[in-house]
Amino acid sequence: RIRYDIARASAVTPSALVAAAVLGQRGRGLSRKDLGERVATIYNVAEASAARFSATLGRDFDGAIARALRLLVDGGILELRGEGDDELVVLPDTGRGRLEYYKNNMIHAIADASIVARSVLVARDENEAKDVALRASRLLKNELVYRPGAAFADIFSNTVSVLVKTGQVRHEQGAIVPSESGRIFLPALARLTSSYLDAYAVTVRTAQREPGLRAPREIATRSMHHGERALILGEAPRPELLSRSYFEGAVELLTEREAIGEPEELATIQRELASIDERMWSFGGS
Repeated sequence: RIRYDIARASAVTPSALVAAAVLGQRGRGLSRKDLGERVATIYNVAEASAARFSATLGRDFDGAIARALRLLVDGGILELRGEGDDELVVLPDTGRGRLEYYKNNMIHAIADASIVARSVLVARDENEAKDVALRASRLLKNELVYRPGAAFADIFSNTVSVLVKTGQVRHEQGAIVPSESGRIFLPALARLTSSYLDAYAVTVRTAQREPGLRAPREIATRSMHHGERALILGEAPRPELLSRSYFEGAVELLTEREAIGEPEELATIQRELASIDERMWSFGGS
């Protein structure tokens, strides 16, 4: 409860909104116009989820976002290319890890929405979406903070209501389906928890390929090595997965589930990850 209360008391900053908007993009950047629209949508979802915001956003939202963007550009994390309507906000690979830090400062405000967005995109009906969201929540319990004492069914229902209210999904014949705008925004929202899942995928594969590993610190170190190799070979999607804390969280999960040195349990966790996002299983021969 203390972790949850601390997280909920943390205000969402302009820099965190910009970071989330850029990292949600599949490519290396987006137009300045699209950035503004993405920031506004993330803000709306976080606000509907009862997040707290920095006072600067209340006084001058557009100005605060513009200043945050300039701060990130001046810090060498982002780049601006072009002019006017053609201006692009570009994220070089060298800036992804630092931008991940800013994004993580607000992940508590959008974690539930990110998980449910992922489940809506993967599932065929509402029951399956609920199962996928529960699976993802359990896998990421070492990374994210959930409301203590709340039933999962209530959290799921409330989060779906947030996405309905903000125009991202609708109910249709027993399923939760993306709206027209949701087809664009939900994948971006889901990607905000992808770095954790990618790191967990690498860790499971490391434990499978090197079954002699037993010490948690050694598994995390070897997972970092395999993650770096996968990035070089183009098998891993994005550099921000290379966080020591993510690999340590993954090892903690394997330890809790008594999966280290147990091929069957490792395979079970691998299937759980794959059922959430099959894209992650492109890690080939690292």
